[in-house]
Amino acid sequence: MKRVRLIAIVALVAIAALVTMNASSSRAAGEYRHAHGDVVEFGSDVTIPADQEVEGDVVVFGGDIKIHGKVDGSAVAFGGDLHIYPEGSVEKDTVSFGGSILNESTSTPPKKHQTVVPPPAVETPMPEMSAPPEETPAPEMSMPPTIESPFHAAAVRASILVPDLLLTLLAFFLFPLRTRNVEEHLVSQPLLAIVLGMLAPFFLAFAVIVLACLVITIPLIPVAVVAYIIAYFIGKAAVAAVLGRRLLLVAAKDTEPQPLAVVGLGLAIILIFTGFTPTWFGVIMFGIVGALATGAALLSFMRTRPGLLGTPAATPVAPLPTFTPPAGPAASGPPAIPQ
Repeated sequence: MKRVRLIAIVALVAIAALVTMNASSSRAAGEYRHAHGDVVEFGSDVTIPADQEVEGDVVVFGGDIKIHGKVDGSAVAFGGDLHIYPEGSVEKDTVSFGGSILNESTSTPPKKHQTVVPPPAVETPMPEMSAPPEETPAPEMSMPPTIESPFHAAAVRASILVPDLLLTLLAFFLFPLRTRNVEEHLVSQPLLAIVLGMLAPFFLAFAVIVLACLVITIPLIPVAVVAYIIAYFIGKAAVAAVLGRRLLLVAAKDTEPQPLAVVGLGLAIILIFTGFTPTWFGVIMFGIVGALATGAALLSFMRTRPGLLGTPAATPVAPLPTFTPPAGPAASGPPAIPQ
């Protein structure tokens, strides 16, 4: 009964994480109304309305910048696109790392407007220059994909991370002792674990090829793949346990935390670094955690040998108990006198 209650709590936590991710995405699609000072945002889009003027810079990490108004400073996007609409303007630099810049601004600084308006003769060729405003409907066609992209990215990320975390918890409930064993190997030899994790896909491919070439062992191929997947989830539970145990030891000074609290806290840390960060950073962290998990699991399944995995700790042997024959019953009465 306690285990069913724990699984229900874990499911509620996963649903709450998904709702939080969608809420952050919906917030990203809204307008950003701060008009004084610099504007800095992480993991969401920023929109400067047409009636707003930002007296500073606009910097966004992991999101897009849409400028309809005026930005007195620079506009910088890390891992996103920068779109300056015809009615928008940026006074200084425009930079996009890992994205594109679409500058459709038709507004110019006031000095240039003043130099263009006075001479009437120059206004005659202006109809030729007025051709670009005919292309203004193009931004309207490009807005739907840019607005829907945060929701789509959040849905794809949640469809991968939430089942992954739930299966990791299930592996922890089914194999708690194996998870603890993998955790000990990961703490003792983390470098070897990550090396084995990076080579694990090649080992699996080689094993599948060998089993396929032998023909008779073809039915063992699904067994090998399923064993690899189970080892990954057990190893990921061990990685979460290491992270949660270290954090509880440092923050709460808890030397003997509950196993469920340790794994749950570790999975929350992994979710933050893989689900609430820019896509490129989340993919890198997901790959590093996966390599550590698989390598630690393979390390625990291998037998240790001196020189390769270190000398195994000597287990004390209990001395054999000495056998003493039981004493016979005490003689009653005076000793017999021989006749």
